[in-house]
Amino acid sequence: MKQEQVIHCMISNWLPKFRAVTFKTEIIPLSDEFIQYLNADGLFVPESAFPNPQKHDRYDEGEEEWSDESSNDEKQTPQAFPALEADIAAAIARLGGAVVPKLNWRCPKDATWMSTGDTLKCRTASDIFLLLKSSDFIAHDLSTPFAGCDDAAASSLPPGGFVLALRKYYDIKPEMEFRCFVKHHSLVGICQRDEASNYPFLFEMVAELRQRIVQFFEASLRQRFDDDSFVFDVYVTK
Repeated sequence: MKQEQVIHCMISNWLPKFRAVTFKTEIIPLSDEFIQYLNADGLFVPESAFPNPQKHDRYDEGEEEWSDESSNDEKQTPQAFPALEADIAAAIARLGGAVVPKLNWRCPKDATWMSTGDTLKCRTASDIFLLLKSSDFIAHDLSTPFAGCDDAAASSLPPGGFVLALRKYYDIKPEMEFRCFVKHHSLVGICQRDEASNYPFLFEMVAELRQRIVQFFEASLRQRFDDDSFVFDVYVTK
């Protein structure tokens, strides 16, 4: 695998070409300061990222905060990102009130256990920051996005820097997601995206699904992506 191929898979690279056939998405450039915040040890979310910071309680009623002098002396106020938080709030509003976040490559889907409802659905900047800070996927993409590339350069920065992609949230049925494999501009394989579950009714739909996915590929993707061999995911509506 070449570094160029990884770059081709950045959402900021392919979105302009395929915007008409993917979920509505807004891209927000990220500052070096925010990347440093994501890379910093510890899990903390700026108070300003909550919708009502002045009303946000760290502790349930009736609980006491235990500390000693040394911990109080070392305690630091989490850095705030008011401009980014405003951009996120505006984007969420334009996208219908709920989004799925990702950076250049991946969603923090390994961190959904940190969210209310075990989901990627985010309504506020605090929801997004919590998922990003808790995700090993995001940590990998920030530190070593080109690991495994034959020609990986010393720098791990993607062209144009890191971005936050906010995608309009949809309640997707996992049984209708499929992973598709393209080799030398030809669609050579289709499988379930959710490999951990069995959906017996899909066997009755094999011919229909194959036809619909092949038609979509031929009309929208074939010889349009920057590489001749790649993998893409597709969602089929019933």
